[in-house]
Amino acid sequence: MRCTVNLEDLSIDDEEEEKPLVGTSVAIAALGSTEFAGYAKFGLDLTNELVSLGASLALKTSTVDSRNGKSEQERIFQQWESTIVQMEKERLMEKGKPMLPTTRPRSSKIIPSSEAV
Repeated sequence: MRCTVNLEDLSIDDEEEEKPLVGTSVAIAALGSTEFAGYAKFGLDLTNELVSLGASLALKTSTVDSRNGKSEQERIFQQWESTIVQMEKERLMEKGKPMLPTTRPRSSKIIPSSEAV
């Protein structure tokens, strides 16, 4: 099902087959519950829509079923996330770019409560 809302924002109309997302790579984790008929429908539809607009899939869309319990959801999502992080590290290494830090540096400056807003 093709989204028809805000097509002008993507410079697309019915007469042209422009692909504004060519060169864009996406990775989607589709969340849902197999308890319902539309399991992960939004994420799967989003994948199809982005691909139809020219995006390529960095990896197959991952589905996360809430019926499997929270720990299994977290495991699947963390596996998906780790794959993306590893892919990005490899891409940056190939381009000779410095690696991004995996954690945000913490500020060592302590602001006295009298200066805090």
